[in-house]
Amino acid sequence: MGHVVTGKLIRILWLITSMLCAFCLVSCSGGGPGGGGTTKTVYEQEPADDLPPDDTLAAKNPSYVDYMVELRNIDYALYYVNGSDSVISLTLSEAENETEKARLDQLYPTMQALAAANNPAGILPSIDLLDRFTKTTDDAVYAALERAFHDGDAVNAGGKQQLLADILAGLKAQPASDGRDLALGFIAAAIHQGGGTADAGAGTTFMATIESNFLANEFLSKPLGFYAGDATLELVFQRDRLLQQSFGWPFQQQITWSTPDIELSAMAAIATVLDDNPDLLAAYDKYQRVNERLTNPTSNLDLRDLLPFKDQFGSPAALRDALIASDAWQTKVIDRNASNGENLGVAFWPFSYSKEGVLMASMPPGAVDQTDMMDIFTAAIQSGEVSLVPLSDSGWYDYQVFALETFLLPDRGYEYANLMMSGLYKQRLKNAFEALITQRRETHIKQLETGCELTCGPMEPPTPRLRVEPAITHFLRTARGYAMLVGALKDVLGSDAFAGVPIGADQTAAASLEASCAVFYGLHLLSCLDVGIPCGLDAGELDVLTILEPPEELTEELLAQYPVAADPALSEADALALIACCQHAEDWLAGLWDSDFLAKDPRVIVPVFKRADTNNLRCWAVLGVKLVKLEASYARPPRLVQVNTWGSNPITLEQARQQLAAGGGASITWDPLEKLMPVYVFAEVEIGPDPLTRAEFRAICDTGSTREEIITALNALGT
Repeated sequence: MGHVVTGKLIRILWLITSMLCAFCLVSCSGGGPGGGGTTKTVYEQEPADDLPPDDTLAAKNPSYVDYMVELRNIDYALYYVNGSDSVISLTLSEAENETEKARLDQLYPTMQALAAANNPAGILPSIDLLDRFTKTTDDAVYAALERAFHDGDAVNAGGKQQLLADILAGLKAQPASDGRDLALGFIAAAIHQGGGTADAGAGTTFMATIESNFLANEFLSKPLGFYAGDATLELVFQRDRLLQQSFGWPFQQQITWSTPDIELSAMAAIATVLDDNPDLLAAYDKYQRVNERLTNPTSNLDLRDLLPFKDQFGSPAALRDALIASDAWQTKVIDRNASNGENLGVAFWPFSYSKEGVLMASMPPGAVDQTDMMDIFTAAIQSGEVSLVPLSDSGWYDYQVFALETFLLPDRGYEYANLMMSGLYKQRLKNAFEALITQRRETHIKQLETGCELTCGPMEPPTPRLRVEPAITHFLRTARGYAMLVGALKDVLGSDAFAGVPIGADQTAAASLEASCAVFYGLHLLSCLDVGIPCGLDAGELDVLTILEPPEELTEELLAQYPVAADPALSEADALALIACCQHAEDWLAGLWDSDFLAKDPRVIVPVFKRADTNNLRCWAVLGVKLVKLEASYARPPRLVQVNTWGSNPITLEQARQQLAAGGGASITWDPLEKLMPVYVFAEVEIGPDPLTRAEFRAICDTGSTREEIITALNALGT
């Protein structure tokens, strides 16, 4: 796989060595990680010394597109404008005085608080601000699906709890053995963690040991992210986290304190129950496929991987050898495992891999001390060592991260030829990547594995027009990620079951995802109009959106307002859908500052790596939001033709296209556009063995109003 960093042989040898070291550490210390302090070190992330190079105008040669002609009211005059071969320069401006500097340094807990303290009319919707809409939708949809799968009928009658109860009943019908008894205790413990009651029978002692060891290790069991604070979701988190623990190898964190052979026999006993009951196996398979599409494919073996080797179920050693030689072992454990042994083996519902996790797992011991994990990850993306392009079996998380790729590699953006970025603005995009991937990981915090070490309208001013920060490719990839997820969930769950998953009292997960999809398709189209380039949509791509209300007919006035729809390759239906999508996004932006999602607190912290020497957690964190100054100016202006509004025969759209293709004719003085933009503030921190909930972390953030004050407060907690 392209994102595996070291050679395969070196990787396998180092993996084995690391696992043996982890085993020795666990054996000698008498257990897994214990409790301990909170924050140890904060690694700063905003150096301005080694900025990327500025783009040059000579390198920008966008193609002229004759149909991209828009009618605009600029400085009290009407013009036909074609900006397809224009170039907009983007940079960040310094504060003009101490008062403005203090304003830009001020941190706010929410976008709503930032807007209340500043005039929203002068604020450009940034990537970070739009992420509050994305994050709110993502968390709400994920939470709704978790509730539906917990005890609802979307996949299995009675949900995951009933599936576990049926497996428990099947285990009780099996002949007594150490492996069967451990399986009884494990499944009964999971039912109990999920809020149910279960009689473990002969596995009662195992059940007590498993629950005690699991709950004592907060790194494994402490509800985080949107799960914390919600009674049902906390049960979901703890039950599923228990079921994610690996059995059958001597290198993982022990929760059973049994032998690896008995653990592997326990997994074989559970797999036998599924194999004997096709309905249970189908439900288990569907839940696993949902995990793989909702987040990512797994980084460990699951019960389905055991079934081809039923003949070896009576011999743990033979079964282990067969699994190591299997294709599933190569794909999941060797290529994807981000834990270097701690989760090696077989899990009921394994963790999902991430590309940053695979990269971190490949680092040699001690590398974590040399630099920040985020710097390692972003450098690997920029060098080509890690590819963010989704794989054929990628889930939603890979698509979400791929949508962020052009923040680190602007030249891969659809808009790159028309935007000339300064090094300072490229640094701003890198900061956005760091903060947004932190937000994405926090949504998937339960399922993602943590890498482990060793173990035409109003008059416009004569400036470039930006309705949102022009992250054109990001918007399109985000929309396509939502479209992929809707299609995948319909395929796995069935259209009717998916349509019935509620979010609150008056909305469904399906409707929420479609609404988000429509907004980001629309933002892509509006940004294309602002920059002056054709859109990147495929024919029929908007057919997935049922909420659009296309105009009845395609008029010259509409084409002059939305020239992205004038592409001669488009059918009339597709052109009308594009216009409807633009209008949908315009309506959404008009109500942006009254949106409830801006009141959502973006301050989150997520563990990405666990050290073997101290058990401390290296974390990515968003400390709050602040303002930056964006300056956009034309490095190469668009072509203009003024409309003859005082004559009896005003110029037509087709005449304007001909004159603009010949070079235009009108000329105006373009001023720079200056806008404030709200942005996330990112930091990489190292805390103790116990993770922080949102509430615990935000309480620390509330002690300061600037980045430096919060970092000081975090450092003061370290020991």
